[in-house]
Amino acid sequence: MGLLLGSLVGIQIGALTTKVVPGMVIRGFWVLTILAGFANRASVVPDKLRSLDIWAISKDVCDIIILIGNIVFWAAIGGFAVWVLGSFFKNLKAFREEV
Repeated sequence: MGLLLGSLVGIQIGALTTKVVPGMVIRGFWVLTILAGFANRASVVPDKLRSLDIWAISKDVCDIIILIGNIVFWAAIGGFAVWVLGSFFKNLKAFREEV
């Protein structure tokens, strides 16, 4: 239920925000999410290579790499959320003028 409500609110905020921010900022939103996903997936590659006996690396090092990847992912997603919400609230006056 929380996922559904969150996506409904997010869609509304996102739709309104794309009306008032320039195209380059929208591209920046998109790039940030893609890079966050890439960092998250890239951080598990050493552990997968270790488990397939392709790369001799310790489990502890793999766990640290995965932890760093998770931190980068959540920091990027948090940055994305702050960026979008900041753009939304900064342009709230423009939304009121439309109505």
